[in-house]
Amino acid sequence: MPLEQAALEVLGRHGKRERTDAVFIQSFEPASLKVLRPLTRLRLVLLLDQGADVSPARLADVATYADGIGANSRLIVPANADGTLREPTSLVADAHRAGLLVHVWTLRSEPVFLSPSYGGDPRKEYQQFAGLGVDGIFGDFPDVAHAALRAAPTR
Repeated sequence: MPLEQAALEVLGRHGKRERTDAVFIQSFEPASLKVLRPLTRLRLVLLLDQGADVSPARLADVATYADGIGANSRLIVPANADGTLREPTSLVADAHRAGLLVHVWTLRSEPVFLSPSYGGDPRKEYQQFAGLGVDGIFGDFPDVAHAALRAAPTR
């Protein structure tokens, strides 16, 4: 069932129509964003899960219909099978070169989700992604995000 027009109508009734409004429409479906692109100035974000093609060519294509990507955190900072972290990828820089915003998802504080590389301190994860230059962070614990990002040195 197509929801694009209905979503825009609801947002419009609340005065949300412009790129500068505090709205990001997100979807895992490129087709939905392609329908929306000619209908709205609101910012559109393609959500990308692990295993997604994030090559520079794909990012250039995404930039034709979206304003940003919402990347699974492991697309930016991969992890080994034991959960320890590897070196960050070039995804943030590649997406920025393509003119895309980068949001990372979803940072969680529970030990089952938090890499042992952070030494049990979930604030370190937020600070790492902020330091890598992401434009937005989705997290399940806004109090942790707030504390971590307030303490993070400015770039």
